[in-house]
Amino acid sequence: MRLFRELEVRNRALTESLDQQTATSDILRVISSSPTDVQPVFAAVAESAARLCEAVDAAIWRREPDRLLLVAHHGAIRLGSIGEFSIPLVHATAGGRSVLDGQTVHLADAQAEAHEFHETSENARRMGFRTILSVPLMREGVAIGAIQLRRAENQPFADRQVALLQTFADQAAIAIENVRLFTQVQAQNRELTETVEQQTATSEILRAISASPTDVHPVFDMIARNARRLCAADSGAVFTYDGELVHLEALDNVGYAGADALRQAYPQPVTPGHATGRAILRGRPVHIEDAQADRDFNLTGVLGAGVRTVLAVPMMREGAAVGVIVLHTWSSPRPFSEGQIALLETFADQAVIAVENVRLFQELETRTGALTRSVGELRALGEVSQAVGSTLDLHAVLETIVDRAARLSGSDQGVIYEFDDASQTFHQRATHGMTAEYLQVMETAPIRVGEGAIGRAAITRQPVEVGDIQKDSQLVAAQAREQLIRQGMGSLLAVPLVREDRILGGLVIIRRQRGAFSPEVVALLQTFATQSVLAIHNAHLFLEIQRQKQYADSLVETSWTARSSAGPRARNGSSAIRPRRPWGAAWRSSSPRPSCATRWPPTSGTRSRASGSGLSAGAPARTAPWSTSRSPRCRCWSTGPRWG
Repeated sequence: MRLFRELEVRNRALTESLDQQTATSDILRVISSSPTDVQPVFAAVAESAARLCEAVDAAIWRREPDRLLLVAHHGAIRLGSIGEFSIPLVHATAGGRSVLDGQTVHLADAQAEAHEFHETSENARRMGFRTILSVPLMREGVAIGAIQLRRAENQPFADRQVALLQTFADQAAIAIENVRLFTQVQAQNRELTETVEQQTATSEILRAISASPTDVHPVFDMIARNARRLCAADSGAVFTYDGELVHLEALDNVGYAGADALRQAYPQPVTPGHATGRAILRGRPVHIEDAQADRDFNLTGVLGAGVRTVLAVPMMREGAAVGVIVLHTWSSPRPFSEGQIALLETFADQAVIAVENVRLFQELETRTGALTRSVGELRALGEVSQAVGSTLDLHAVLETIVDRAARLSGSDQGVIYEFDDASQTFHQRATHGMTAEYLQVMETAPIRVGEGAIGRAAITRQPVEVGDIQKDSQLVAAQAREQLIRQGMGSLLAVPLVREDRILGGLVIIRRQRGAFSPEVVALLQTFATQSVLAIHNAHLFLEIQRQKQYADSLVETSWTARSSAGPRARNGSSAIRPRRPWGAAWRSSSPRPSCATRWPPTSGTRSRASGSGLSAGAPARTAPWSTSRSPRCRCWSTGPRWG
């Protein structure tokens, strides 16, 4: 019998040891198979502890600032819900004291410990248990929780059971630490991944900025796409602000309803009724956690599409907002984190860089273009001035002027008109790019004063623009309008040629592009008009000088003929012909002006010293300075040319 009892004891001890090892290995397997969730480990530990230690129930508590929260329970004694039920973290409870002191608490009869553990004693009487064993879960010398066993009768736990519970407590602590470390590693990996993604997105945006120095839209598209993706939003949008209205420039959206609502809502004035307006007015991020509950949010179309959370970050340049980056969530509110707000601020800074780069590039391009135009204009004006000063061929000078005017103004056609006072009409004298059909039509039916743009310019003495030849029928002469529309011309600019408030003609440029001419083009054309007037005036002066010289030469020849016929006495006596007076003196004296029959130039006749007529056969007849195709009329030199 003794041997049998000893064998039975050894077998029981061996069986308990085997059960403990099996339970331990089972818990370790659960720990290894659940690196991210400690709850399965808690459940396995509670079940094994209650079974192997012969307890009525087992409970595991997690330490929180002022309480112990129930995280696992196994057994017959009823407790509250896991994750909700808790007890105070105080010395008056067995669990609280074991955690606060970091030591095992073992009460053989909890109901009798009212003086020192009054809360546990009260719970024991209410729940019907006697013995309680509480072992702290230790990590790095600090209790992070506790595991408890209870029995309904007054039966303390054996030392081996206490030791076994401490083993389970260690395993539970290992499981908690593993999950913590795993979660920490995951968080670090996630943070590292987010950082890499953000850096990648930033580099992509910077590449887009460098690849698109003249256009911000590719940059805006990439910012909207990356902001939505990295911040887990339903839509991302980039807006610009021109000082009056907010304009939608880029949109990346996962739903059609929200995208349509946003496109229809903008442009919008800046008001507190929407997130973009608030961000611009405040100059800082605006985070609306639920737009549906925001009484001031008044974009009804966007609200109807289901917008919930809105984050708007302004794009600030020199203290003023030039745009806004906005993220939305639809259907459900999902507030954005501080990290996501910071990321959006980074994107906003990059968007400002893109806007500023484009602005600087365009400004440089504009200045370069203006400088190039100025150089071209100076060169052209120099060429025109050289032509005016170096040649007396008025037609060649005017051809140079109209060619340079059309080219420098970016026009397709140009024409310089002569104004005829007698008929009050304009006649083409120099052209650039005009078709033969157009020239023939305008020669047949010349433009009159008050007709078309050049006719109006003759009255107002100011440049006249026609922004759309097809629509504006009053400022385009009917005979010219049909031809210009057929050629696809869109707009024209007419500048009068005026000298001392007299109309000499007009300079007109015509182009295919519709719209108003820039002030620079108008000023340039006025300069060319002034050059044209100067060229015409120079030609007039030269013509007058030639006429005066011809008339003086004819007087000299006539005087010598008369003196030769009168004999020596007439040449030497007082009755001789008077010497020549200065040019123009004869017409200021009492001498009569020559009649039209003797006006210069004669159309025929033979110069003969014997006859005294002073005319020679074949002498060239004086013609109009512009054309010989006009009908001949009296052109007395004293009346001056048509341009005078």
